[in-house]
Amino acid sequence: MHSFLISVIGDRDKIGTERYFITVACLITSGFLLLITAVHLSLGLNIMPAIIASSSSIIVLGFYYLARFRDWLFIPKLSLTLFGLIMLDLVWYFKFMSHGPVLFFLLIYGALIIWVWERKSLVVLLSVYFLNFGLLFLIESSAEEHIYHSTDYAGIRTIDIYLSIALLSAFMIFLLYLVKREYIRLKDNALKSEKLKTAFLANISHEIRNPMNAIVGFSELLCDKISHQRREQYNNIIYNNCKNLLRLINDILDLSKIDAGDMQIRYSAIDAREFLTELYDIYNLELQKRKRKNVRLGFMIPEQDLIFYSDPLRLKQVLSNLMDNAIKFTLQGKITLTCIKEETELIFSVSDTGTGIPEENQKIIFDRFVKFDYQGHNTEGSGIGLSIVEKIIKLLNGRIWFKSVSGKGSTFFFAIPCYITSPLFKAMIPAITETGPDKSPVQGV
Repeated sequence: MHSFLISVIGDRDKIGTERYFITVACLITSGFLLLITAVHLSLGLNIMPAIIASSSSIIVLGFYYLARFRDWLFIPKLSLTLFGLIMLDLVWYFKFMSHGPVLFFLLIYGALIIWVWERKSLVVLLSVYFLNFGLLFLIESSAEEHIYHSTDYAGIRTIDIYLSIALLSAFMIFLLYLVKREYIRLKDNALKSEKLKTAFLANISHEIRNPMNAIVGFSELLCDKISHQRREQYNNIIYNNCKNLLRLINDILDLSKIDAGDMQIRYSAIDAREFLTELYDIYNLELQKRKRKNVRLGFMIPEQDLIFYSDPLRLKQVLSNLMDNAIKFTLQGKITLTCIKEETELIFSVSDTGTGIPEENQKIIFDRFVKFDYQGHNTEGSGIGLSIVEKIIKLLNGRIWFKSVSGKGSTFFFAIPCYITSPLFKAMIPAITETGPDKSPVQGV
């Protein structure tokens, strides 16, 4: 049975939601029209509706064929929309006009137009829909009274019912439009999330495999009889790959915490001079390890004492990611970290004279697993560092941006709120503030 249904209406996952919807709509409409034909014939009612319904059923089956087997969606969609509107108008005319129930069917039909169409086509067909209401009003207002089969007809009633139906249609269409947009947003987010999950697993398995292969391979080589120099070299390779693997695992955990909303921001006092001096010492040593003699490291540290509130762990994580990238892509020149206070913000920047980022890649630089191999520089890292940086900055109630010129270098800026305190209150800070941006301390203590 399931395979038969798939052969008739198609596999929704393969043919797409829109094509599936049009196919099913055509089949249901055709079946409904055949049912009307059968009822009229079996009860011996007026033969004309049966002829119209059966003819319409054949036409709709043609639309089904175009949608199901030819993948032509626009023609069936447009034809069904206009054909349905015309058929409702004809029924309206023969079924007592506004004295009958068809106006309410027209109201419901507006929901179908909203659901099926998008953008400019939606605007055009909604215009046709409301113009159709105006046309029906003109026909009824000028029609002879005997058409209504009613003796209590009054012209004012016609105006009242058409105005009410038009306003109600506009209201219902607006509500349905909001529902549709929310549905599309949730559907797109679900699809995007599924694609991200698949890409995440594929990338992570690849990124983990590389350092693991190196660790296992060189660990086996250590079991052989090798010189002391070789042993030291292999130990360094194993050590560096262990660090890369640990960094990757930490990034994955941070990313999962951010996505789940579980990453805690713990505010405490930070001495800007001590904080940046420690970073300078770490990365000055890192440049020496990498033997980057042609790269100079410059830190612009505030001369005055500056103690501010933030999360030192997350702030260090952000600056470390930016500094690691600067070192990775800079073989000669200068890397500079600055920290300045502007009104209510602390603005940090990390600039380098490295490869820079081509303009075509700048729009996706904060996306996950984005890695660019500029002149063979990007041979390490998972491609999620900048994505984590962006999300942490948002958790710190800050903003991040960058400027880059291909071949000349890049500068990454980020600004966080400058919650300042004086040294006298430094001992009190841990007791005052605990977690989260929603419990941030008051500025200017």
